[in-house]
Amino acid sequence: MAEALVIQDTKYAGEAASYFITRPVIEMDTVQKGCAHVQDGIKKQYTIPRIEVSSFMQKRAATPTSKGNINVDGNVLVPRDMMLYLEFNPRDYEQHWQAVNLEPKLLDRELPPTAEEFTMLQTMKRLNEWFENATWKSRIAFDPEGTALDPTTKGQPAGDAQYFYFDGFTVKLLQSSETVKVSSPATLVAGGATAGQENILDAFNRSYKLVPQALLYKYGAKGLKFHISYATQQIYEEALTTQTFKNNDTTEKGINRYKGYDIVPLAGMP
Repeated sequence: MAEALVIQDTKYAGEAASYFITRPVIEMDTVQKGCAHVQDGIKKQYTIPRIEVSSFMQKRAATPTSKGNINVDGNVLVPRDMMLYLEFNPRDYEQHWQAVNLEPKLLDRELPPTAEEFTMLQTMKRLNEWFENATWKSRIAFDPEGTALDPTTKGQPAGDAQYFYFDGFTVKLLQSSETVKVSSPATLVAGGATAGQENILDAFNRSYKLVPQALLYKYGAKGLKFHISYATQQIYEEALTTQTFKNNDTTEKGINRYKGYDIVPLAGMP
Protein backbone atom coordinates (compact mmCIF):
# COMPACT_ATOMS: atom_id res chain seq x y z
CA MET A 1 0.00 0.00 0.00
CA ALA A 2 1.28 3.47 -0.87
CA GLU A 3 2.36 5.54 2.09
CA ALA A 4 0.39 8.66 2.99
CA LEU A 5 3.45 10.46 4.38
CA VAL A 6 5.48 12.54 1.91
CA ILE A 7 8.51 14.47 3.20
CA GLN A 8 9.36 17.30 0.82
CA ASP A 9 11.58 19.32 3.17
CA THR A 10 14.80 17.31 3.47
CA LYS A 11 17.20 20.21 3.93
CA TYR A 12 18.50 20.52 7.46
CA ALA A 13 20.52 23.72 7.66
CA GLY A 14 20.53 24.62 11.34
CA GLU A 15 17.96 25.16 14.05
CA ALA A 16 14.28 24.88 13.18
CA ALA A 17 11.10 26.00 14.89
CA SER A 18 9.59 23.58 17.37
CA TYR A 19 6.18 23.69 15.69
CA PHE A 20 4.56 23.02 12.32
CA ILE A 21 2.44 25.58 10.47
CA THR A 22 -0.98 24.13 9.69
CA ARG A 23 -3.08 25.37 6.81
CA PRO A 24 -6.33 27.18 7.65
CA VAL A 25 -9.43 25.12 6.91
CA ILE A 26 -13.16 25.65 7.28
CA GLU A 27 -14.69 24.54 10.55
CA MET A 28 -17.74 22.39 11.18
CA ASP A 29 -20.08 25.37 11.27
CA THR A 30 -23.30 23.37 11.12
CA VAL A 31 -22.64 21.81 14.54
CA GLN A 32 -20.63 24.60 16.17
CA LYS A 33 -23.30 27.21 15.37
CA GLY A 34 -26.08 25.08 16.82
CA CYS A 35 -27.77 24.18 13.52
CA ALA A 36 -27.49 20.40 13.94
CA HIS A 37 -27.31 17.92 16.80
CA VAL A 38 -24.85 15.03 16.88
CA GLN A 39 -26.24 11.85 18.43
CA ASP A 40 -23.52 9.61 19.86
CA GLY A 41 -23.54 5.92 20.67
CA ILE A 42 -25.93 4.64 18.00
CA LYS A 43 -25.43 0.87 17.75
CA LYS A 44 -27.62 0.17 14.71
CA GLN A 45 -30.15 2.90 14.06
CA TYR A 46 -31.94 5.63 15.98
CA THR A 47 -35.65 6.49 15.86
CA ILE A 48 -37.01 9.95 16.57
CA PRO A 49 -40.70 9.46 17.46
CA ARG A 50 -43.24 12.13 16.56
CA ILE A 51 -46.83 12.75 17.66
CA GLU A 52 -49.60 14.91 16.22
CA VAL A 53 -53.12 15.64 17.47
CA SER A 54 -55.86 17.03 15.20
CA SER A 55 -59.65 17.41 14.66
CA PHE A 56 -60.50 17.16 18.35
CA MET A 57 -63.18 19.83 18.99
CA GLN A 58 -66.91 18.99 18.96
CA LYS A 59 -70.25 20.33 20.14
CA ARG A 60 -71.17 19.79 23.74
CA ALA A 61 -73.20 16.64 24.36
CA ALA A 62 -74.61 14.90 27.42
CA THR A 63 -73.03 11.66 26.25
CA PRO A 64 -69.92 12.61 24.26
CA THR A 65 -68.21 10.31 21.81
CA SER A 66 -64.51 10.34 21.07
CA LYS A 67 -63.53 12.71 18.29
CA GLY A 68 -60.07 13.49 17.01
CA ASN A 69 -56.93 11.91 15.64
CA ILE A 70 -53.66 11.10 17.37
CA ASN A 71 -50.97 10.07 14.92
CA VAL A 72 -47.66 8.67 16.12
CA ASP A 73 -44.85 8.12 13.63
CA GLY A 74 -41.12 8.69 13.54
CA ASN A 75 -38.01 9.44 11.53
CA VAL A 76 -35.16 6.95 11.55
CA LEU A 77 -31.45 7.75 11.52
CA VAL A 78 -29.48 4.92 9.92
CA PRO A 79 -25.69 5.41 10.30
CA ARG A 80 -23.54 4.40 7.34
CA ASP A 81 -20.01 3.02 7.62
CA MET A 82 -16.91 4.93 6.62
CA MET A 83 -13.39 5.14 7.98
CA LEU A 84 -10.19 7.15 8.02
CA TYR A 85 -6.98 5.10 7.68
CA LEU A 86 -3.50 6.41 6.79
CA GLU A 87 -0.32 4.35 6.52
CA PHE A 88 3.15 5.83 6.86
CA ASN A 89 6.69 4.86 7.77
CA PRO A 90 8.20 6.88 10.66
CA ARG A 91 11.64 6.32 9.09
CA ASP A 92 10.69 8.81 6.41
CA TYR A 93 11.55 11.48 8.99
CA GLU A 94 15.19 10.37 8.86
CA GLN A 95 15.56 12.79 5.95
CA HIS A 96 13.90 15.63 7.87
CA TRP A 97 15.17 17.90 10.61
CA GLN A 98 12.93 15.94 13.00
CA ALA A 99 15.46 13.07 12.63
CA VAL A 100 17.16 14.29 15.80
CA ASN A 101 13.97 13.43 17.73
CA LEU A 102 13.59 9.88 16.41
CA GLU A 103 14.07 6.93 18.75
CA PRO A 104 17.60 5.57 18.37
CA LYS A 105 16.36 1.96 18.10
CA LEU A 106 14.47 1.14 14.93
CA LEU A 107 12.30 -1.38 16.78
CA ASP A 108 10.84 1.36 18.99
CA ARG A 109 10.63 3.99 16.31
CA GLU A 110 7.46 6.08 16.26
CA LEU A 111 6.69 9.52 14.96
CA PRO A 112 8.53 12.26 16.87
CA PRO A 113 6.10 13.72 19.46
CA THR A 114 5.90 17.13 17.77
CA ALA A 115 5.29 15.59 14.35
CA GLU A 116 2.65 13.27 15.77
CA GLU A 117 0.79 16.08 17.53
CA PHE A 118 0.64 18.32 14.49
CA THR A 119 -0.22 15.41 12.19
CA MET A 120 -3.21 14.60 14.38
CA LEU A 121 -4.15 18.28 14.69
CA GLN A 122 -4.24 18.88 10.94
CA THR A 123 -5.93 15.54 10.26
CA MET A 124 -8.76 16.38 12.68
CA LYS A 125 -9.12 19.85 11.18
CA ARG A 126 -9.41 18.36 7.70
CA LEU A 127 -11.86 15.74 9.02
CA ASN A 128 -14.12 18.48 10.40
CA GLU A 129 -13.86 20.29 7.07
CA TRP A 130 -14.84 17.13 5.19
CA PHE A 131 -17.84 16.51 7.44
CA GLU A 132 -19.02 20.13 7.15
CA ASN A 133 -19.08 19.82 3.37
CA ALA A 134 -20.48 16.28 3.35
CA THR A 135 -23.26 17.22 5.80
CA TRP A 136 -24.84 19.34 3.07
CA LYS A 137 -23.45 18.07 -0.25
CA SER A 138 -23.20 14.31 0.21
CA ARG A 139 -25.29 12.05 -2.03
CA ILE A 140 -25.12 8.22 -2.00
CA ALA A 141 -25.78 8.23 -5.75
CA PHE A 142 -22.31 9.74 -6.31
CA ASP A 143 -20.71 6.44 -5.18
CA PRO A 144 -18.35 5.35 -8.00
CA GLU A 145 -19.06 1.70 -7.09
CA GLY A 146 -22.81 2.32 -7.23
CA THR A 147 -24.81 4.68 -9.44
CA ALA A 148 -21.73 6.84 -10.11
CA LEU A 149 -23.93 9.88 -10.67
CA ASP A 150 -22.03 12.89 -12.02
CA PRO A 151 -22.39 15.77 -9.49
CA THR A 152 -22.51 18.31 -12.32
CA THR A 153 -25.89 16.88 -13.36
CA LYS A 154 -27.19 18.08 -9.98
CA GLY A 155 -25.63 21.52 -10.25
CA GLN A 156 -22.67 20.64 -8.02
CA PRO A 157 -18.95 20.86 -8.85
CA ALA A 158 -17.31 17.71 -10.18
CA GLY A 159 -15.13 17.61 -7.05
CA ASP A 160 -18.19 16.85 -4.91
CA ALA A 161 -18.00 13.26 -6.18
CA GLN A 162 -15.97 12.52 -3.02
CA TYR A 163 -19.07 13.02 -0.88
CA PHE A 164 -20.99 9.77 -1.34
CA TYR A 165 -20.97 7.96 2.01
CA PHE A 166 -24.45 9.15 3.05
CA ASP A 167 -27.24 11.45 1.91
CA GLY A 168 -26.69 14.98 3.21
CA PHE A 169 -29.18 17.63 4.26
CA THR A 170 -29.73 18.93 0.73
CA VAL A 171 -30.85 15.52 -0.56
CA LYS A 172 -32.99 14.89 2.53
CA LEU A 173 -34.72 18.26 2.18
CA LEU A 174 -35.44 17.73 -1.51
CA GLN A 175 -36.82 14.24 -0.88
CA SER A 176 -39.10 15.23 2.01
CA SER A 177 -42.72 16.01 1.16
CA GLU A 178 -42.87 18.23 4.27
CA THR A 179 -40.20 20.66 3.07
CA VAL A 180 -41.54 24.13 2.24
CA LYS A 181 -39.93 24.68 -1.15
CA VAL A 182 -39.10 28.11 -2.52
CA SER A 183 -38.88 28.42 -6.28
CA SER A 184 -35.29 28.51 -7.49
CA PRO A 185 -34.05 32.13 -7.48
CA ALA A 186 -32.17 33.86 -10.21
CA THR A 187 -28.53 34.83 -9.64
CA LEU A 188 -28.42 36.78 -6.37
CA VAL A 189 -26.96 40.29 -6.40
CA ALA A 190 -26.52 42.96 -3.74
CA GLY A 191 -28.04 45.91 -5.57
CA GLY A 192 -30.04 46.65 -8.68
CA ALA A 193 -31.05 43.47 -10.45
CA THR A 194 -31.09 43.00 -14.21
CA ALA A 195 -32.51 40.20 -16.35
CA GLY A 196 -31.75 36.83 -14.76
CA GLN A 197 -30.83 38.39 -11.41
CA GLU A 198 -32.61 38.99 -8.11
CA ASN A 199 -31.79 41.40 -5.31
CA ILE A 200 -30.84 39.35 -2.26
CA LEU A 201 -33.16 41.36 0.01
CA ASP A 202 -36.06 40.52 -2.32
CA ALA A 203 -35.01 36.86 -2.21
CA PHE A 204 -35.10 36.89 1.59
CA ASN A 205 -38.54 38.49 1.55
CA ARG A 206 -39.85 35.96 -0.99
CA SER A 207 -38.68 33.09 1.24
CA TYR A 208 -39.96 34.79 4.38
CA LYS A 209 -43.52 34.88 3.01
CA LEU A 210 -43.56 31.07 2.85
CA VAL A 211 -42.63 30.51 6.51
CA PRO A 212 -45.42 28.61 8.34
CA GLN A 213 -47.27 30.72 10.90
CA ALA A 214 -46.23 28.40 13.74
CA LEU A 215 -42.59 29.43 13.19
CA LEU A 216 -43.14 33.17 12.84
CA TYR A 217 -42.07 35.67 15.50
CA LYS A 218 -39.86 33.23 17.34
CA TYR A 219 -36.41 34.75 17.64
CA GLY A 220 -33.03 33.82 19.08
CA ALA A 221 -31.30 30.49 19.50
CA LYS A 222 -34.54 28.46 19.55
CA GLY A 223 -36.34 30.52 16.95
CA LEU A 224 -36.49 30.69 13.17
CA LYS A 225 -33.14 30.94 11.37
CA PHE A 226 -32.05 31.57 7.82
CA HIS A 227 -29.19 29.26 6.79
CA ILE A 228 -27.08 30.56 3.92
CA SER A 229 -23.76 29.80 2.25
CA TYR A 230 -20.63 31.90 2.67
CA ALA A 231 -21.05 33.16 -0.90
CA THR A 232 -24.59 34.34 -0.13
CA GLN A 233 -23.37 35.90 3.12
CA GLN A 234 -20.88 38.02 1.19
CA ILE A 235 -23.64 39.24 -1.12
CA TYR A 236 -25.85 40.04 1.89
CA GLU A 237 -23.08 42.03 3.59
CA GLU A 238 -22.53 43.99 0.40
CA ALA A 239 -26.26 44.73 0.21
CA LEU A 240 -26.22 46.14 3.74
CA THR A 241 -23.31 48.47 3.00
CA THR A 242 -24.37 49.70 -0.44
CA GLN A 243 -27.93 50.82 0.27
CA THR A 244 -28.61 54.51 -0.32
CA PHE A 245 -29.85 54.91 3.25
CA LYS A 246 -28.10 52.72 5.78
CA ASN A 247 -27.30 52.79 9.48
CA ASN A 248 -24.18 50.64 9.73
CA ASP A 249 -20.53 51.60 9.43
CA THR A 250 -19.11 50.13 6.21
CA THR A 251 -15.94 49.18 8.09
CA GLU A 252 -17.84 47.05 10.62
CA LYS A 253 -19.25 43.54 10.43
CA GLY A 254 -22.79 43.41 9.11
CA ILE A 255 -25.63 42.46 11.43
CA ASN A 256 -26.59 38.88 10.64
CA ARG A 257 -30.34 39.29 11.01
CA TYR A 258 -33.31 39.71 8.71
CA LYS A 259 -36.51 41.12 10.25
CA GLY A 260 -35.12 40.08 13.64
CA TYR A 261 -34.36 36.46 12.68
CA ASP A 262 -30.80 35.18 12.83
CA ILE A 263 -28.95 34.61 9.58
CA VAL A 264 -26.39 31.81 9.95
CA PRO A 265 -23.68 31.45 7.28
CA LEU A 266 -22.51 27.83 6.94
CA ALA A 267 -19.29 26.92 5.18
CA GLY A 268 -20.56 23.58 3.90
CA MET A 269 -23.69 24.85 2.18
CA PRO A 270 -23.40 24.83 -1.61
